[in-house]
Amino acid sequence: RTTLIICHDLSYMERFERIFVLDHGRLVDSGPHSELIGRCEAYTTLHVARRARRGDSSNDEEAGDACEPHRLAG
Repeated sequence: RTTLIICHDLSYMERFERIFVLDHGRLVDSGPHSELIGRCEAYTTLHVARRARRGDSSNDEEAGDACEPHRLAG
């Protein structure tokens, strides 16, 4: 089964097997968090900015159900 989740909360997305990074509607990269954080400038910039706003000691579990899954038809 494939589930598409559209999410802006990066702490929630870190748990996913594969993340697709879009920039102005264009796919710029995909992969797990561990790979994207080191190679995708758009993803890394967002991740670093979130950490700076929340502080390094923030609890990433706070995201909870911030993003709702949407199943693809077919």
